[in-house]
Amino acid sequence: MVLSCIDPCAEWISDTELMSASIHEFNPNLYLQEALNYNKEKTKLRMQLRSMQAKLDALRGRYNAVMDEMGLMNKKFEEASTKLKKQLASYGVEILRLKKQLSTDE
Repeated sequence: MVLSCIDPCAEWISDTELMSASIHEFNPNLYLQEALNYNKEKTKLRMQLRSMQAKLDALRGRYNAVMDEMGLMNKKFEEASTKLKKQLASYGVEILRLKKQLSTDE
């Protein structure tokens, strides 16, 4: 019983394959049109990919430049911060020395 069910299915599949092949034989322009549409779509996608790649490269370059500048600015900030901390400490020491001198003079 199982074999009898498989055989008609196989026949249906082979029939549909024959029909699709015969459709392409009778109408080769349709097959060619499908191929042309596929090639056009593929070309459009390839062009989009190229333009996106160029934009990506430009953005990557800008990002790297900004990150380099940010690193440089951070380094300058750290240097200036350290310099100001040292200057503030020296002013604090000077103020304490002057206060001590005033208290001893009185």
